[in-house]
Amino acid sequence: MLTRAVDLDYEKYCLFFYEQVLCFLKITMEKQQSLEADQHLYNSANELSWEQKMALLYRIEKKRIIRNQIDLLAYFRKIITVCIAPETCTDEEFRELILKETSEEEFKMGGATAINDPELRKIKQTKCEDQYWFKRLINSDYIRELFMFRSQSN
Repeated sequence: MLTRAVDLDYEKYCLFFYEQVLCFLKITMEKQQSLEADQHLYNSANELSWEQKMALLYRIEKKRIIRNQIDLLAYFRKIITVCIAPETCTDEEFRELILKETSEEEFKMGGATAINDPELRKIKQTKCEDQYWFKRLINSDYIRELFMFRSQSN
């Protein structure tokens, strides 16, 4: 966060514009091959050299970052929409909205529960939970700003 939230409509506009830029990047990057196809190629490619594997891994990570950013922007846009009209939900519902898992986090947790080996499942779930709380911690200042802005609007 570079600045403080002053105008929620402007915040929403900036997030929308940023999302449009990321969607354009996603379409451009996945024009030739999707993230899933790259992951499949990486997991099944034994004949690739280490340079090719590293290049493929770099491409996969760039696509993952863009998808995660788009998911995070949708999450923030929901929060800002509620902040613009604070009468639409109580403080408790707002806190639940903040702590709700994003669609990407739900997908990862769902993948963790599908693992048959209990030890591996526990490791995967712990990693997903760590990422969940880390993401909230990183964005805590911004979320606090939105909550304070919402409280002033009431």
